[in-house]
Amino acid sequence: MINLTICIATYNSELVLERCLKSIYRQNISDLKIEILIVDGGSSDSTINIANKYECKIINNELVEPGYAKYLGYINAKGDYLLYIDSDEIIVSNSSILKKIELLDIYKDKAVIALSSGYITDGNSNQINYYINEFGDPYSFYLYRMSKQPNFYASFLNKYFYKVKDNSIYAIYNTSNLKKEVLIEIVALSTIINLSQIKIKYPFLTNEARLTPHLYYITKEDFCYLIYMKKDEIIHTPSHSFLGYLRKIRSRVIANIYFKNKSGLHGRKLYYKNYRLKQLKIVINALLVIPIIIDALYLAITRKRVYYLIHFILFYYMFFIVIYYLSFYYFYKHKANRVYG
Repeated sequence: MINLTICIATYNSELVLERCLKSIYRQNISDLKIEILIVDGGSSDSTINIANKYECKIINNELVEPGYAKYLGYINAKGDYLLYIDSDEIIVSNSSILKKIELLDIYKDKAVIALSSGYITDGNSNQINYYINEFGDPYSFYLYRMSKQPNFYASFLNKYFYKVKDNSIYAIYNTSNLKKEVLIEIVALSTIINLSQIKIKYPFLTNEARLTPHLYYITKEDFCYLIYMKKDEIIHTPSHSFLGYLRKIRSRVIANIYFKNKSGLHGRKLYYKNYRLKQLKIVINALLVIPIIIDALYLAITRKRVYYLIHFILFYYMFFIVIYYLSFYYFYKHKANRVYG
């Protein structure tokens, strides 16, 4: 019997995958039987060789779409618990996994999701990673206004959730009657879910690829507690260059336009209130320009990093990329078959 499944989506991830796997094998989980699923989008480098070295199970992601990879991990997982981590993430605390599982077991009647503290950035990596680790992309910044940097992340949760329990190790929040709809995505950041509970309660999820990232929305009425771990940071190095990040933005746009029935963004439309209204607000802000400048200045000042002024450039790059691919999709019926950056 497998206690824990770990799902890692990959595509030409040879530069980062081994560091991720080493951080998993450093965990204090020797008493657990685990399986590691590498859901690969057709890597042409040594990614598969590295995965085989660590005795991982390889699953082919024929759709070559990162969000769909997480769904494949969900339906193929055999563990009681499922951990999602990206290949460019490193777990810092050696007790991270065990503590989450212990708490999910204690609160199994009310909680099925345990979160890490948030992303921290390797100071030796490209500066763009500070921005990515907070917001992912400019579009997500405007939709949710939520940072995943630990201090800001914890403050955000404290502001909008009712805290049930709080100590030096973890906090438990009640997700009922929120003051604001909050984005809690579970398919990265070393998040662990109680898979056995979820599959019993929500069997329809095995047939809905677009819903996998949105288990928080689906489960919060039946399991109203959300576990947040303290001092459980994840080092995230999503991009090695600014141009590499621009390619990632392009990939996200393509995934959400051409694979909308398989992507997490499409699922957000079902569960995130005022989604269309916020999209309209993004367009209005783009046309006014001044709000984008103000936000770039706000980020640079509050983060004490001039580099955050890059938000202005990133926003308009993504804005025009969206227009470009939407035009091809609707007017020329153009098809895409590759969406990884």
